[in-house]
Amino acid sequence: TIMLGAFAPIIRGQSNGDFFHLKYPNCAIKSAAQIESVSDGSCDGGYINRYECGFDGGDCNEFNQAYPTCDATTPEEVGDGECQMIYNTEECGYDGGDCCSLKEEFIYGDSICHAGILNTARCLYDSGDCDEQHKAYPSCPDFEEIVTDKEGYPIEIGNGICNQGKENLKAYMNKECGYVFGDCLDKAEREDEMRTKYPHCDGVEELFRIGDGVCDGGAYLSEACGFDEFDCCELDHSKIGDKKCDGDKQELYLRSECGYEALDCCDYIDKAGNDFCGDEIYDFSSGIFLSKEDVTFNAKCAWDRGDCEVPGYPDCRVDVPSRIGDGICNGGGYNVEECGYDGGDCSQVNEMYPNCQTTMPFKLGDGLCEQSSDLNTEECGWDGGDCIIFNAKYPNCETTQAYKVGDGYCNTRNNIESCGYDGGDCNGESTSEFRLNYPFCEAEDPIKVGDGICQNRYNTIECGWDGGDCFKINMILKPIYPDCVVGFPGLLGDGNCQGGEYNTEECGNDLGDCDEFNFLYPDCDVAFPAQVGDGNCFYEYNTLECGWDGGDCLNRL
Repeated sequence: TIMLGAFAPIIRGQSNGDFFHLKYPNCAIKSAAQIESVSDGSCDGGYINRYECGFDGGDCNEFNQAYPTCDATTPEEVGDGECQMIYNTEECGYDGGDCCSLKEEFIYGDSICHAGILNTARCLYDSGDCDEQHKAYPSCPDFEEIVTDKEGYPIEIGNGICNQGKENLKAYMNKECGYVFGDCLDKAEREDEMRTKYPHCDGVEELFRIGDGVCDGGAYLSEACGFDEFDCCELDHSKIGDKKCDGDKQELYLRSECGYEALDCCDYIDKAGNDFCGDEIYDFSSGIFLSKEDVTFNAKCAWDRGDCEVPGYPDCRVDVPSRIGDGICNGGGYNVEECGYDGGDCSQVNEMYPNCQTTMPFKLGDGLCEQSSDLNTEECGWDGGDCIIFNAKYPNCETTQAYKVGDGYCNTRNNIESCGYDGGDCNGESTSEFRLNYPFCEAEDPIKVGDGICQNRYNTIECGWDGGDCFKINMILKPIYPDCVVGFPGLLGDGNCQGGEYNTEECGNDLGDCDEFNFLYPDCDVAFPAQVGDGNCFYEYNTLECGWDGGDCLNRL
């Protein structure tokens, strides 16, 4: 009795909270349940996780250190494996990484840093695998897209290997991201070298691609860019610039891809030895020599930038002389006085729209509205009248594909309010997030991208491998069956034998699902093998090859 009496004050102090308030005099909690939750080993949010309450008696120290600005009412839900949208914020580490869409993939946190959405704050920088790269290049912005190479494999960062997949990652191929986090630093040196070598190559962004052995085409195939240093020429490069004309024997040399053979054919086509088109030119279309006045265009003259005179217009200099007087009004240098206003082809256009400055006058009044160009102006008669109705309906719609608005197909680039959600083609569904994530994905039904079902038509790099739906099956399929093409790759290897294109050698007989069926019925070619022997007699399967529908039709013979 004496012992119990001695402990009575202690028990009372614990139960009524006196001891707690001695330790935390400024903590305003009163109830016994709240007091008991302090220092119970579990971090409680709200008011208890304050300095006045000792940050839940120390229970929240670790949480506060990890997420110092996360005001969570239930901190234990942060990083519990379930995505809580209320905590899907930068302050709360995107729910402690729980809201990373690829968290369940086997490559997440595998000690290898991967490009794209895994290497973002939302995915805790690949669960820490990319911390080193992020620390080295803190100014590199997060790139929240699924990134794979052309074979569908995830791209690894920091392995010292610079391949074409990394070179094509424009989001990382820059100084801020260390030219893909250090793996492609040699490309930066190459970029400086090529800019010095080709100072007037202004039509391309990445000069390091010049002479890398990969054909880039487009603006790279110009004199200013060194014709991509013949990366697009499949012929013997040693014959280019050797002062011997090979074009008379092999016309393929006389193309921009081969730099028009670096002037090797000048002496051949100009018997006077001048460095411009001479009096006689070999015309490949006819196979004979013609005077230059009779030749409208010739590949050998392309090097000379149109120095071959256009008959009737001695001062006209154009790239393609055959376009002068061909019945089509060409803009730019064709529609000038020296060229007779394109040989008279532009006379009517100039009369109707004298102040219209466009390089594409042939598109005026062609029935298609070229909204975002120099055609849709008052001076050009609103594209020759093609854009009048469009402008009235969608005055604030900025698009380069106005002619696709209201064509019956949902064009995601036009699926915005100002364009009437593609003129009603997209049923008013806003896909601003879709357009942000997949700007080059042309999906007729955007809602199906990332809906959990892998569809081959969206299984492209532009559509993020169907919004990630095909990511896992691609990892399995592409290394073993690269030629397998089916409508719904997700059905492969799902335990059910699919017929047709699925049950082929290229697809591993539905990734093994049809092995038993093929063994039992090797000559039974049906669309739905699962219906053979399912207990229902189908007339089209009631054949000897299909075992009388797997026995389902035997009682009807």
